[in-house]
Amino acid sequence: MFARIALNVTATMMPLYLTTVTGFVQKSGKGIPFQIALVLLFSYTFSLLYSLYGQVRLTKKFVNRLIPLALSIVVTGLGSIPYAFLTTDPDVIWLIYPLAAI
Repeated sequence: MFARIALNVTATMMPLYLTTVTGFVQKSGKGIPFQIALVLLFSYTFSLLYSLYGQVRLTKKFVNRLIPLALSIVVTGLGSIPYAFLTTDPDVIWLIYPLAAI
């Protein structure tokens, strides 16, 4: 359930963050910028891959769901911290894609 909440909050707040902080805007002024769609695609794809392969392994290894839940809270929290330091600098902006996967 935490993964769904984290993904839903990320998916709703990420476009607002990307347009205001990083300056992703559509050149024609209409529609969704390609970068925003790509960031959300990374987020959904890696979330799906973790759900299919990683969650089962962690649940079997730790025998319950509490430890994987705690681990996911820590990873999500740590993965969210670098967003505070992103800017419009082209040398740093590419980091948004691996961060979206985390």
